[in-house]
Amino acid sequence: PVYVFAGDEETLVQECHHRLKTAFIKRFGDQNPDFNQSKYYGDRDSAEKIVESCQTLPLSSEMKMTTVHRAEKLSDSGQEYISEYCAAPNPSTCLTLLWLARPNETFMRKSLPSVAAKNGVLVKCWKPYEDRRPAWIESKMKEKGKTITRDAAALLSQEGGDSLSELSTELDKLVLFIGERNEAAVQDVKETMSFSRESSPWDFAEHLDKGQFRKAGAILEHCLSQGEEPIRMLNLLANACKRNADSVNGLPEGKEADLFREIKKADLLLKSGHGTESAVFERLLLLCSSGRRGR
Repeated sequence: PVYVFAGDEETLVQECHHRLKTAFIKRFGDQNPDFNQSKYYGDRDSAEKIVESCQTLPLSSEMKMTTVHRAEKLSDSGQEYISEYCAAPNPSTCLTLLWLARPNETFMRKSLPSVAAKNGVLVKCWKPYEDRRPAWIESKMKEKGKTITRDAAALLSQEGGDSLSELSTELDKLVLFIGERNEAAVQDVKETMSFSRESSPWDFAEHLDKGQFRKAGAILEHCLSQGEEPIRMLNLLANACKRNADSVNGLPEGKEADLFREIKKADLLLKSGHGTESAVFERLLLLCSSGRRGR
């Protein structure tokens, strides 16, 4: 049998592997783990060494498990060599490939995933949509014997990081923070999130350059709440827009002109004190994000 867990969200890939390994041990036992549970790495171990392990019989057990981490790092010739094995795998070895790459059409055109899928199981670990992240957070808290309010889960989903790995780190910190309490609330999340201590105006500019406007908005809000000058933040936003305008991924010409007009207007509003900071920046970030998506 052959299993392939593929996806660009490492946390999900590792969760799948953990569940398979738990089921494997429950059924076949944990005898001689140094021999029956081999671990290899695609960027470090040769395909020949991996296949040799697969072809070796288990010791005092019906099955053995051979796991290949970072399988996407295998060379083309190495992938081809393991593909040949997957066409007729050893029935007493469970070969598990952990593939950290988006499981799209390009991925499926590779020989190793396609052959492995025909003779085993291919699990595609897609990154969850934004609206599903809070539910994932709630389920993880439940696994830890805790609960979290919906508002707190929504806040953590929005501000706790782009990847599930980052969210997992924030969850661990949150569980430690609430201690013996059973439920985490919004204030608990605010007190434990990394960005509340580490973010700076330069982080704001960096996320703007990357087109990560949701994260940039969260950092902006934090910077303003900590007393950062709104005009300085506006200048950083304007400079980021100028840099993006010169790149191939910049705003369309019409959108670019609209944005710079709004920046000038925002400058006057902030200096005169007639504009609400949050409303001014919210409109500018909305223009930035809508223009980028329009490309």
